[in-house]
Amino acid sequence: VNYTSPFTSPYFKFFMFTNWNDDQWKTPGWTKITTKYNYTRPANNARYGKFLGWKYDQIREGCDAVFFLDLNVQLEANQSAWMEMSETISLTEPGLMQFELQQNRSGIMDELAVIKKQRKDYGRNIQSSIDWFNAQPDFENDIPIYMNQVFGYNPKSPTYQKLSQEFWDQYSKEGYSSRDQPLWAFMVHRYHVTPLAFPATSREKVWTIAKPPPPKKVTIEFTKEVPSQYSGPTPPKTSCFLTASYSNSVKSMDHMININNTSPHFKFFLFTNWNDDQWETPGWTKITTKHNYTRSITHSRYGKFMGWKYDQIREGCDAVYYMDANIMLHAKQSTWMEMAATISSTEPGLMQFKHNQGRNGISDEFRMIQRKRKDYPENVQRSLTWVRAQPDFEDHIPIYMNQVFGYNPKSPTYQKLSQGFWDHYSKEEDSWRDQPLWAFMVHRYHVTPLAFPVAWYKELWSVSNSAGHGGHRYTSDADVKVNWNKDSAKF
Repeated sequence: VNYTSPFTSPYFKFFMFTNWNDDQWKTPGWTKITTKYNYTRPANNARYGKFLGWKYDQIREGCDAVFFLDLNVQLEANQSAWMEMSETISLTEPGLMQFELQQNRSGIMDELAVIKKQRKDYGRNIQSSIDWFNAQPDFENDIPIYMNQVFGYNPKSPTYQKLSQEFWDQYSKEGYSSRDQPLWAFMVHRYHVTPLAFPATSREKVWTIAKPPPPKKVTIEFTKEVPSQYSGPTPPKTSCFLTASYSNSVKSMDHMININNTSPHFKFFLFTNWNDDQWETPGWTKITTKHNYTRSITHSRYGKFMGWKYDQIREGCDAVYYMDANIMLHAKQSTWMEMAATISSTEPGLMQFKHNQGRNGISDEFRMIQRKRKDYPENVQRSLTWVRAQPDFEDHIPIYMNQVFGYNPKSPTYQKLSQGFWDHYSKEEDSWRDQPLWAFMVHRYHVTPLAFPVAWYKELWSVSNSAGHGGHRYTSDADVKVNWNKDSAKF
């Protein structure tokens, strides 16, 4: 949320703890405190600012009251309400104001059970926390659980400082649950703290939470029998569906469709940095990769364009259908089989849709990328500088849709085209958006992709609104050094 217009008062300040600076991530109205801790878990880096922000002089000395809020929180109360709550927090011990959780939690063990049920932490971490709590001589289960998405505190309060420091001494050990509410409730009880109540009876009068729609659990079935509608060669060619999904946290991975495949003519591959024990994706064969690229998006693009370099794909597939991880299959089995026959037997071994949104060449595609904020302006400019310097550059050429396309992994034409694309894209020197560079390389190598037998991709695929990294608007996360946590595939 940009806080620039309504808050012009000298009585309000906005701080953000992050690992990014202003040049990398624009957050109007927020003063960044860029931190460099040595914690293993990403959650710990965020939680330090959340609970121990008072250790920074600009907060302890410059603030009478601090309201912590998660990034998905919107302020609803007016300025006078925040001012009045600040006065109460700054003048009244324990210098902590919180809402009790309103979701019928009956103590610490019930909260941990909900965390496990909702898969918000690993089972082993939850069990370690249970064992630790049970070993404490002052442990009581049936105590209030407080809402930690938003709370207020006095950064000068000795009570709050002691409470938060003791909480951190345990939480920062990282051998237990990364969820902070159970341990915080325990410490509040241990130090006999009774948080001040917010003056509003409902938190919605103070703040609201923007929630995405729940993901749909979808299963696609491929039956063993060859469909009666199929009219291609017998036996049918092998069609392989391929996607890629990478993230520093398994909790932020795409919501994959489940596959129930009993047909020998279809295979499903997923390029990722997570294995089956960490991320369940029924029906998909994972190809867990270990590249040395800096950008996380580059890892996913390798599988997208260069999957043919893997024997199980090149030798085991007659046609590959790449699709973004938020794409769902829509066409019948017979349709995929017939397209596979064409792709596998016809050069250039590439089948694509032209972009239908009025793109007028490479420069226009980059203009739309900037308009929709899908890459940094400096990356776009570097790409434009490079492509315009090429002796075979032509601006007004077709732009192809790269969300979905089909290719023959054995095709020498496709292999040469994708390798030429990759030789530049993998340098990570300019835009991470692949459509402009792909269009240029298709033109450079004089490739004319085969047309799909339908007018538009939605007759074959559909886009899931519940999946895919915030609508696949890659921002700073795509352009940073990959930092897989200790539980992901080792790099």
